[in-house]
Parts: sequence; C-alpha cells; structure tokens
Amino acid sequence: FWFFPDVVPGHQAVHFDSTPFTFDTQFFLEVLLKGTGVPFGINNTDGAEVDSPLPNQGEMWLQSDFALARDSNFFTAMMKLSNVGQDVNSLIDCSELIPSLAVLTKKEATFPVGTNVSDVQQVCSSTFPILSADTGAPTTIPECPDGDINLADCPS
Repeated sequence: FWFFPDVVPGHQAVHFDSTPFTFDTQFFLEVLLKGTGVPFGINNTDGAEVDSPLPNQGEMWLQSDFALARDSNFFTAMMKLSNVGQDVNSLIDCSELIPSLAVLTKKEATFPVGTNVSDVQQVCSSTFPILSADTGAPTTIPECPDGDINLADCPS
C-alpha cells in the first residue's frame, strides 16, 4: 500500500505497511497486529491515527483501517455492497475467462521482526493461518519504490 505524502508535518512519506511499494498481503496481516505507538512519537492526525505495530520504522495506522479490520460485520457488509444494484440471480459465472495466475515471485505475508501470532487481534472464529516470522534486524520500510531507504535518493 502507498503512503500519505504530507499527512505528518516534517515527513514526506508515511507508510501503512512494511512493503508500501508491493501489492501483497502484508498490509492485511499488519493491520491486525497490536499497536505499540505512533510514528515520530506524536499523533499527527487529530484522532484519525491509532497505534501502529511498527511505529519506530515510521509506519502509521488510520482509525478506519483499525476499526474495519476488527469489525466482524465487515465481510457481510462488503458482500452486500458488491451486489448493490444487481439482480444476483441473473449474474453469470465467467470464472473460466480469468487467466491462470503467474507463479508468485513475492513472499507470503510474514510477521515483522519482534511480532508473532500472539500480537494478532483477531475477531473471527476461524483458525489463524500459520505464518513465519522475519528474523534479524528490525524491519526496515523502504522510502522509495526501488527499495532505497533514503527519500532524497528516490528516482523522480
């Protein structure tokens, strides 16, 4: 997921997950993790920001993402919204027209360094999937699409 360019005064890029330039499932795992603080040590959004699991790495969470990820009615509501204005009995299943997926080259979602399944704030009764955890130095969130961690070095 992308970032807010100017939401935090004095910071040009504030990310929502640890893989901001990759369309992957990491966001959906991290939004369920227990928050520990806000980036840069101050809530900068007048109540729209909640504690992030990776505040020291500059990751922020919006209240809306936090609330939707923990609302047991979200799935049902999204299913209803996806069919608004449609007669579901007249829909035709065209699944066979969707091409096969290419082999995935990106890794599956993993727990960031220092987090694990005990940090998940799960609301549904389903068993949480078994995921591996990153090891080593704390997770570094890239500032640039090429993986650079210095915003000044980002290609324009």
